[in-house]
Amino acid sequence: MYTRFDHINALRAARTGGLLRSWREQHRILYAIETKGIRQLMLFLTEDCCGGRPELCGYPTPAGACQEQESAS
Repeated sequence: MYTRFDHINALRAARTGGLLRSWREQHRILYAIETKGIRQLMLFLTEDCCGGRPELCGYPTPAGACQEQESAS
């Protein structure tokens, strides 16, 4: 069973890892995805787990995405 603190720690880890951003509005903390971080994660998983072939992982990737990652390295 997960507690509220487990969820807070998961959100904190995702934020630290560049997958989420957060901001405070009065007494609430709002979260949104960081599209650049999510894209980098998906590119890494595609390359690492699928050998650069996204169709093997079951999700499409924009044409040339794996090559973009290589050129950024």
